[in-house]
Amino acid sequence: MRDAFIGWLIKEAASDPRIVLLTADLGYSVVEPFAEQFPERFINVGVAEQNMVGIASGLASEGFRPYTYSIGVFPTFRCAEQLRNDVDYHKLPVCSCMVGSGVAYGALGYTHHAIQDLALMRSLPSTAIATPSDSFEVQAVLNWQISSSAPMYLRLHKRGEPDLHTSARSLEPCRPLQIYTSCDAVACVVVVGFLASEVLRLVKTHDVSVDVYTMPLWDVKHRNLMMESFARYQTIISVEDHMLDGGFGSWILETLASSKSSKTCIPIAIPPESVGKVAGEQTLLEPLLFSLEHALLML
Repeated sequence: MRDAFIGWLIKEAASDPRIVLLTADLGYSVVEPFAEQFPERFINVGVAEQNMVGIASGLASEGFRPYTYSIGVFPTFRCAEQLRNDVDYHKLPVCSCMVGSGVAYGALGYTHHAIQDLALMRSLPSTAIATPSDSFEVQAVLNWQISSSAPMYLRLHKRGEPDLHTSARSLEPCRPLQIYTSCDAVACVVVVGFLASEVLRLVKTHDVSVDVYTMPLWDVKHRNLMMESFARYQTIISVEDHMLDGGFGSWILETLASSKSSKTCIPIAIPPESVGKVAGEQTLLEPLLFSLEHALLML
């Protein structure tokens, strides 16, 4: 996904002089192609994420379209005040890109786990949340953001994710994309992020009668659109590489509660027991995948 992000930036920057890429001394072997082609529009601020967001906000206020890039929770928790005060409250078109969602950097320890970032970013009322599941969804959310001029948090995994689509589709916030259809399904699975391919594998392995969706783009303002999309399902299973508290599953539960819906939501997320553990991503995701498989078999 990160290669798709840089590829999109290079393509758009060739015709849009407003595009600027900022990094906080991270992204080596990824950002170089942009830096080489557009050196005057590439800024490495050093190990200073707060400064990076402040500079991006200043550039955005002067008509530029800045994209910030860092890994793990560094571009969120470390600069939360700047994201809130400088970007969100002023509704500036800054795209904050994070690479390494969930426990992708699990072997580096808890400081690199990005399992609470959605809780922080979805509390910012003007910021759209982008959680693409493949490279085409990365392109789609970036196409939406540059035309909408909204602040956006772009949450990426790393690389190697299989493509689920054949082209970038047009998007609306809170409008899911269907990636698997089953006959007479009364339940659906909605995924944010790279775990969509794993969901498809389990659904097909166990021949479960569910429809599967991804949610590449969502925000507070358009919750009603999600309810319209899932109107015919009685049960919704949400899947995310994030903790339940403050995450996507919590967002769905809040939406159902506020609309007084009788639907059932089964949230599948990283359990709190994973906090503080140091291990590879697959090991840390095992409890989540076990819960997902159990929920599918119980339908």
